[in-house]
Amino acid sequence: MTLGDIYGLQNALRAVGQLGGEGFGYAMARNATKVDRIIELAEKKYRKPHSDEQAFQEAMVQICEEHCTKDENGQPVLERGMFQGLQGNPEFDKAIDALREEYKELEDFKKEQQEKFNEALDIEVEGDFEFKPHLIDRDRIPKNATVDQIKGILPLIAPPPE
Repeated sequence: MTLGDIYGLQNALRAVGQLGGEGFGYAMARNATKVDRIIELAEKKYRKPHSDEQAFQEAMVQICEEHCTKDENGQPVLERGMFQGLQGNPEFDKAIDALREEYKELEDFKKEQQEKFNEALDIEVEGDFEFKPHLIDRDRIPKNATVDQIKGILPLIAPPPE
């Protein structure tokens, strides 16, 4: 199983989280706990924040606030949490380009970090990342589980006896 499979399994476990059934919920909770721990370790290893990240984000917000559309009280106009009036604003684009140039090292770090993370998704998990599933018998799968839900948790279903 790869790290990418583990991320997929996390999504599948969330999809079956509301299903009940004798023994099923317990098995899914055990597996979810294991998967969450592996993903937490992976995030710590592959997604460490750069020391300049917070300063970059704060500067980005400040530039957005300076160049966005303002209401009659001079406050930024937000729609669904996003500043308005920035798209196609050449002054904003220029300020953002200058900020990105100032924080080029951060952008390079994030790009390299993402590349390493993407590579890690294809690596078979082992050591701290190894996943040993708590298997469930097929007869414990809730009757209302959909085909897609079952496909997502196939690695957690015990093979039929020979």
